[in-house]
Amino acid sequence: MQSGNRDCMLRREDRDALSLKAADVIIWDEISMVPKYSLEAVDLLLQDLMCTRINFGGKTVVLGGDFRQVLPIIKRGRDSDMVDACVKNSHLWRSFYIHSLSTNLRAAESGSSWCNFLLDVGNGTAEEDAHGRIALPSDIISKGNLIDEVFGELIIDTDTLSESAILAPRNSDVHYVNENALMRLPGCVHEYTSIDDIISDEHGEHDYSSEFLNSLAPAELPPNKLRLKENCIVMLLRNLDVANGLCNGTRLVATHFARFVLGCRIATGAHAGKFVLIPRIDNYTDQGVPFRLRRRQFPARLAFAMTINKAQGQSLTNVGVYLQTDVFSHGQLYVALSRARRQEGVKVQMAGERVKNIVIKAVLG
Repeated sequence: MQSGNRDCMLRREDRDALSLKAADVIIWDEISMVPKYSLEAVDLLLQDLMCTRINFGGKTVVLGGDFRQVLPIIKRGRDSDMVDACVKNSHLWRSFYIHSLSTNLRAAESGSSWCNFLLDVGNGTAEEDAHGRIALPSDIISKGNLIDEVFGELIIDTDTLSESAILAPRNSDVHYVNENALMRLPGCVHEYTSIDDIISDEHGEHDYSSEFLNSLAPAELPPNKLRLKENCIVMLLRNLDVANGLCNGTRLVATHFARFVLGCRIATGAHAGKFVLIPRIDNYTDQGVPFRLRRRQFPARLAFAMTINKAQGQSLTNVGVYLQTDVFSHGQLYVALSRARRQEGVKVQMAGERVKNIVIKAVLG
């Protein structure tokens, strides 16, 4: 949703609109990442569906989230822009009753010292040096190859694969780790090349080459060349069938490869183990380019590694944190370190002896 845009494309007769109208309670998790404009758009939609001016159409709305985690992404924005876009700065925020939870169930098995350290990281109260960098517990520092430490020397146990991931701040780091992990997996590479074209160019001034379109790598689209092996981990990039677990962010194990369809097993969640077919589809974006790009490709990308932002909300057994480049936004270090269920499941590879931690304290109050 563009900044300031509160329009919603749902019509009253749409299936999703009818589901919302029938709901008694709406639960919205990971609210820290949601821009206030999205919350306000849902409020207006529900008012319209229920034919009332009462907030959210009179529905009970439960928001869940931790504002120590990642905030709304504002491209080329400053800290003040992220704070302004946060739902806490919506006029609707004062309509909610606030209930604070006190126990970190994900990390509870590791004891109070690890939980307290995570809170210090999230609150920005961990001791910093003169350069604003913090020290990490020595036992979580990687002492060898991060891929080996997270996935094992022989990447063959699919249960371990699906419960493990390496997290990095930037897409370039994620791509580097994914390619290295793929090459350690036995078997041959199946390579799928997308078909890219432009479906709208308002200015009509440029004749873009196929090579240029193929080179574009926006985070929301699958890659032009999707390289896979049997039992590799991929992440779905589109909602294909939410009721059956095929949501944006779902992790899958790729097992069968055909020209127009991928056979995969859902790796985690309530639908874990279910065999599903993923078709080639048209994927669209107009982010960062003066036209609307259409890429026909399987809506997936390798997910041995993923960005820290994409990992928010996930719980894993083994987590590697690849910090050859620093985190660059509020909450990223906290999210990365807190994805594992136990301290023993965390390993961090970093360029120096200390790491950067960014916390915008104004959003925590």
